[in-house]
Amino acid sequence: MVIVMSEAMVKGDLILKVLEHVSNKRGKDSLVKIGVDPSGYLIEKWYPISDFLSLISKIDDAYGDGDGSKAIASRIGYEIMKFDFRWQMLFRGKDPKDVFTSTKRQDGQYRGGRFEASATEDKKVTIILREWPNDMVWYEFYKGRLQAVLELTGNTGIVDITCIELDDEPTCTYDIIWE
Repeated sequence: MVIVMSEAMVKGDLILKVLEHVSNKRGKDSLVKIGVDPSGYLIEKWYPISDFLSLISKIDDAYGDGDGSKAIASRIGYEIMKFDFRWQMLFRGKDPKDVFTSTKRQDGQYRGGRFEASATEDKKVTIILREWPNDMVWYEFYKGRLQAVLELTGNTGIVDITCIELDDEPTCTYDIIWE
């Protein structure tokens, strides 16, 4: 299945979930430290992905490991999926192959780029992400979300990511493998 959307955007709901997560994990003053006011975002409004990437980068600068790995983006993506009751109910007991080969659920929170999902082997799905901004913050954030979804289905496994540039187009491949 291939889904193509024009402009890369994220919904205010996703931004607000990230801000709520940081506030809950780091305390109320944490948002002051990164210089972000949640009242500047509306749940239903779409924002340029650059705003979201800037936000995650600010969080990484303030609270990351300082190693440049952008691992905090992956942790945030993971935690806001894994511990959200709505996602727990949606994915519980589902077959990972069915979940990952359908990218329709992401349309409510972010849009843009091109996702190509295929079941490449038994208990393995590959998702190729193209035409997104070439930014490891996004790729790591998305990896964390995929890992959380896998676990929410009740399966254990890994999400491996490989990013390259093909024909001047950033491309990331996520291999999702479960037991």
